Amino acid sequence: MPKNMICISVFISSPSNMSMYVDKVVGLIDEFNDIFGFNRGVIFRPVFWKKDIVGQVTTDPQSAINQQLMADYDLLIGLIGDRLGDATARAESGTAEEIRSAVEKRDNIFGGKHVQVIFKTKIDSDMRSIDANQIQKVNEFKASLYKMAIVAEFFNDDEIDGIVTRFIESACRDIENNTSKEFSKEIASSTHSSVEDSVENSVDVDVDRSELIETDDVGFFDEAERSSLALTALAELIGTYSQLIVAMTSEMKSALEKYGDNDQKAKFDDIGAIFAQKAISMGEITDQMRLRVKEHSDSFESVLLMIERSDEKDDKEALENLKKTMAEAVESIEEFMRGAAGAKENTENSPRATQKFNRGKRQVAKAMGDMIDISQYTANRFKEYISYLDSIL
Repeated sequence: MPKNMICISVFISSPSNMSMYVDKVVGLIDEFNDIFGFNRGVIFRPVFWKKDIVGQVTTDPQSAINQQLMADYDLLIGLIGDRLGDATARAESGTAEEIRSAVEKRDNIFGGKHVQVIFKTKIDSDMRSIDANQIQKVNEFKASLYKMAIVAEFFNDDEIDGIVTRFIESACRDIENNTSKEFSKEIASSTHSSVEDSVENSVDVDVDRSELIETDDVGFFDEAERSSLALTALAELIGTYSQLIVAMTSEMKSALEKYGDNDQKAKFDDIGAIFAQKAISMGEITDQMRLRVKEHSDSFESVLLMIERSDEKDDKEALENLKKTMAEAVESIEEFMRGAAGAKENTENSPRATQKFNRGKRQVAKAMGDMIDISQYTANRFKEYISYLDSIL
């Protein structure tokens, strides 16, 4: 049977070289609609210039996009890689113009939380085709956004899934909350009128006020605590990983002492087995690291969505504490990476010995490389969060 639905337009802004990710975002929105949207009465409609613009002859293509698509949308997702695009008459690029226009937009439902700008940090282009000027434009634009919007980054392609889905889910909750408030007002108004009518007619009316009570959502301090716990878990994982490297070195020394100059094949096979075993353990810690980083990002970005230049003393104290903890985490992570990079280099530079040794050496070097990558990503993310907090505190 027919069902009333709220339709929300999502404008996807990006330079032309990000078309693959535009398609990915469209797929994520469609998936959200299929799984959650229809059941909750909120549908998100992706809009982007390649699909929705009507062709016309003009010397200012961006102006046509502005007139046709930018005047009537609800949310904006910006996607930027190693290019910002060509300058327009009004901004450093069409994408930059669209995003700046969106940041300035305000409405009653989203209250400024309707813009998500996502940067791809991994450069896939051939080194010979990289445009240094474009990369500089991207970095300068990103820096200018910190004081205006929440910026997200992804390194591996699958990381964009969570960023987009969280943004759409947050918007869906805002819409549901707003609809619930409007509906409650209607109920209250209707109930008030009914009570007045019943008094005039001397009829008792039993009003069920439970319908007027709103369900409490997760609050600011809940998410701040969750973010802090994720940071603690990250520190513990890094400590465990460091201990694993120390244990691996100790076990290698024991193997060298055990065999000495005798039975070289058995010696190197044993060391290869140590490498392989430690690589498995390292991989498990790295997987946990990724989960904790995602957990921290989820909670911390929720914190940022809940506060916008808040004057609440307690809120600012909580954010100052989070900023301090993240700064300490960055120092620990960077110190860890230096040690891990040294261990990885020593492993890679060890001589080729036996097949088992060589295989284990490759496995453990890759495992350490993966951990260094996620650690670098985490440090960069924390630095961006710290910069953003500096701008609002």
